[in-house]
Amino acid sequence: MNIYPYLSSDQLKIIDRFHSEKTALFITGPPGAGKTSLALELLKDTVLLRIDAGSIKLHKNVCDFILNSIRKHNISLMFQEKQERSILIDDLHVFHKHDKVNFKHLMHFLKAKKTYGSKVIIAYSSVFGKNKELIKIKQHYDKINSIQLHYSYQIYYRIINDIFESRMISMSSNEMDILLYTTNFNLNTVLSNIDRYSDNHKTIIKNECDNFDAVAEVTENLIKYRYDIADLLRYTHSDETSIGLNLLENCHKLIKEDKYKCLPIIYQLHAHSDRMETFMTSSHEWGFRDYLASLTIFPIHYYIHKYPAPSARAHTLIYNKYISKSLINVNAQKKERYSENEYERTIYLLLYTMQILKKDNKQVLELLQSMHHKDIQRYCKKFEFFYEVKVNPRKFFA
Repeated sequence: MNIYPYLSSDQLKIIDRFHSEKTALFITGPPGAGKTSLALELLKDTVLLRIDAGSIKLHKNVCDFILNSIRKHNISLMFQEKQERSILIDDLHVFHKHDKVNFKHLMHFLKAKKTYGSKVIIAYSSVFGKNKELIKIKQHYDKINSIQLHYSYQIYYRIINDIFESRMISMSSNEMDILLYTTNFNLNTVLSNIDRYSDNHKTIIKNECDNFDAVAEVTENLIKYRYDIADLLRYTHSDETSIGLNLLENCHKLIKEDKYKCLPIIYQLHAHSDRMETFMTSSHEWGFRDYLASLTIFPIHYYIHKYPAPSARAHTLIYNKYISKSLINVNAQKKERYSENEYERTIYLLLYTMQILKKDNKQVLELLQSMHHKDIQRYCKKFEFFYEVKVNPRKFFA
C-alpha cells in the first residue's frame, strides 16, 4: 500500500528535508494509516535495520543491538550497491506497553543521536504522541521532522477507489461506506476485506489486525473469525508462541472428533516450530519468526474453521500454555523410538482426553492399546508429573 501520492505539499517538503539533512523523521497516525508503509517507501534504497514489535523482549539492550548492527553495516556497505544506511524504529508505543526496559534503551539511543550517518524514522500511534518521555526526546532535536497521517474522508475514499480500480473490483458507494466505517478506517483491515471481497466473501472482518490486543483476545478472535495467512501473521506478531500454545491446548474441543486425524500433523508442526524457535533464539536469526505462526497457529486456525466442532465457540478456553509448552519441549528434544503408530505423537492429547476430560472414546482407547507397553508407561509417568494426576497405564494395555 503506497500512500505517498496522498500526502500534502507540506508533508512532501518535510520528506525532502529528511532526505537532504538526515535528521530523524517522526511518523504518527492511527492504526492502519500507513505509517510503516510510508517509512519503508522512504527507506527502500538504503540498507535497512528494522526494530519493531517483533523485537520485543528479544534483546537485553536493543540500543547495543542497534549500534552493533550499524557497525557491521559499515563493513558490509563496501560490498553492496546500496551505500546508505537507515534505521526504522516502528511500533514505539508497543515497546512502551510491553517492553519497558528496551523502551528506555530506545529513548537513550534517540537522545544520544549517535546514528553514524544513518537515516532514522520513528513510527508510533497518534495517542502516544502525548507521551512525556517522547516529548522530551524531541526537544533534543534542533529541527523536528514530523508527519501526522490523518486523512480527510475524501482522501480515504480516494485511496479506496484507487485500490479498487487497480484490482478491477466494483463496489457501490453504500458498500464502501459500510466497509470504511465497520473497519474504523483502518487501511490494513480494509485491504484484507478487499481481498475477501474479490474472493466473494461478503462478511466484513471488523478486527483491526495491528492493534496489539491481549493474547487471550487474539486467541478468541482467531476462533471466531477466519483470517488469511497475511492477516494472521500481522495479527499474531510477537505473540506467536503463546497464541499457538493456547490454540493447541484447546484444539481438541474446537475440531470435530471425526477429524482428529489432523491432530498428529498439528502436534508435529508444533514440535518443528519449537526446534526452529530454539535455533532462532540461540543464533539470533530473527528472519525465521514468521515461520513460527505458519507452523503453529495457521494449521489449527485452518482446521478449526474447516471442521468446527458443534458449539465450538461456546466452550470456555483453557489458557494453560505452560503445560503444553513443557510437553512440546519434551517431545521435540528427546530422541525416543516410535512405533509405526502415527498417533503416538499425540499421546499427551489422547491421555488428556481420557484422564482429564473423562471421555471414554473407543477409538482413542484402541490407539493407546496399539502402543508398546514401555512407551505407554513412560508417557503416563510424564503426564502424571505435568497434570498432577494418577494414571494407571495398565488399563491402556491390550
